[in-house]
Amino acid sequence: DFRPEIVGITVTTLSSPKALDIAKRIKERFPEIMIVVGGPHISEYTKAFFLEGNFDVAVLGEGEWTLLELTKAILNKTSLDKIDGIMFKEKSFGKLIVTKTRNYEKNLDNIPFPTRELLPPLHLYRPSALYHKRIPVTQMFTSRGCPAQCIFCETPFGKTVRYHSPGYVVEEMEMLKRDYGIREIMINDDTFVIDKKRTYEICSLIRKKNLDIIWSCNVRVNMVDYDILNDMRRSGCWLIMPGVESGSQKILNILQKGITVDQVKKACAWAHSLGLQVKPSFI
Repeated sequence: DFRPEIVGITVTTLSSPKALDIAKRIKERFPEIMIVVGGPHISEYTKAFFLEGNFDVAVLGEGEWTLLELTKAILNKTSLDKIDGIMFKEKSFGKLIVTKTRNYEKNLDNIPFPTRELLPPLHLYRPSALYHKRIPVTQMFTSRGCPAQCIFCETPFGKTVRYHSPGYVVEEMEMLKRDYGIREIMINDDTFVIDKKRTYEICSLIRKKNLDIIWSCNVRVNMVDYDILNDMRRSGCWLIMPGVESGSQKILNILQKGITVDQVKKACAWAHSLGLQVKPSFI
């Protein structure tokens, strides 16, 4: 019924078969619709996966500005070859064209808040009971990238970490509570506590604004200590999710995890002594 000009599909490795199926079904019924594919899988396995599917354009890497320029070009029927960070099939000759790599956005505060008003009502979304205590609950990102060198992990945003400012982060939290009635936030950064000074500033602003929002986050055990965990708890954090991966130091070393079993034990002990819940991940 909607008949959009463009359909966008985000693809992870696990969802790649479903993405191929969705694109095929759309093209069979609506061949005129432009199908744009993006996400970590297409950015990593570019040409082979792109050619396998019924995709018209791929957005490679970080997508905000690329997709904005691409949408304008598609709607205005202008050339795509001047848009950085895409791959597409040149229709006249069937040639695959990959444009210049787009640089990451250095100042994340230049990117506006996600347009959550275009989604179904947020109260309809419920993660696993293990991950939340209040509803409505939603997710947000306060940074991009992870400095760790773990051999099993593909970091779509690279090893250089970029941050939203504390003011931006807390303003988004305020907006979520005010406009959507959000009572809990899952901070989905690869690793939240990298810059401790920034973490303290965010926690201080949350308390100053008296937000009454609880939250959770991913952490690395070699980047937290008792004091920072205590400040997070005082600001509404109730759950930390450290990447532990293995109880064997030998395996941790092979994985280039950069942590020790002793650091895992200390971080968990600090969290438990403060009343924080701990949900570690194991590969």
